[in-house]
Amino acid sequence: MKKGMFWVLAVLLAAGAAVSLLSRRSAQETFESAQTVILSDYGGLVAVYSPDESAMPRQVTAIEVRFLPAADRTQLRRGIPVEDGRALAMLLEDLGT
Repeated sequence: MKKGMFWVLAVLLAAGAAVSLLSRRSAQETFESAQTVILSDYGGLVAVYSPDESAMPRQVTAIEVRFLPAADRTQLRRGIPVEDGRALAMLLEDLGT
């Protein structure tokens, strides 16, 4: 029984890590040429918005806002400007860990 639970937990953790990694890679590739994007909350998930289109995000990550520290949640409510794809990937990595 304990071995079974261990494997279920291991698979869930690996799947979560894979989704987080894919979100970061996809975000960097998608926005590498963009000058500025805005990170914000979208239905409890971290999302990437174009500065000129705040209604619908360009990408929604798998990073859940409720698990982030209070300071990060506050910044996301206000919107976090990100200058380029590299900075976006780094910030998403920080938020996702």
